Amino acid sequence: DDIGKLYSSARSAIGIIGSGQRSMGMINNRYTEMMYCGVPIFSLNYNTIDWFGGNEYINFIESKNDMVQLLKSDTLKTKANESKKFIRQKHQDFFDKLNTIIK
Repeated sequence: DDIGKLYSSARSAIGIIGSGQRSMGMINNRYTEMMYCGVPIFSLNYNTIDWFGGNEYINFIESKNDMVQLLKSDTLKTKANESKKFIRQKHQDFFDKLNTIIK
């Protein structure tokens, strides 16, 4: 019953964006959830998506070999920890702005 525990326990995750979301330039919410939990994300680099700065923290791959090499790298967990900081700051920024609008 706790998606955060599931993501946090994973060594890595593969993010996929469906064709309907891609056609609208939308990021799948799972990417945000995975970043929030600090799990390393592997994904294709969809050319129609605006990653809003999150692309620095996603491990873009084109082949199985790309993924294997990244899994062996020492920087994978560091990048995931940085993604966690990034998305939590974006989350805070959003609610700060929302509170300003509401007031």
